[in-house]
Amino acid sequence: LIAETKKIKFGNPMDPETVTGPMISEKEAARAESWIKEAADAGATILAGGKRSGTLLEPYPGFFRDLVPFQSDFSWK
Repeated sequence: LIAETKKIKFGNPMDPETVTGPMISEKEAARAESWIKEAADAGATILAGGKRSGTLLEPYPGFFRDLVPFQSDFSWK
């Protein structure tokens, strides 16, 4: 699954080959990245992905194992 997912093209949403585009803003991308870091800090293993470049989570949010129950003061705001 991870190998196949790595084949997905990400980047410019105006490119017809692109499957995954950027998040809506740098702020939201940083917010998603913080959740990935929080999971890793809590003991999750990042198998692939989870890195951010500007508004892109490359090449996808990530694949994890050994996740623990959510511990954050999560808010949809």
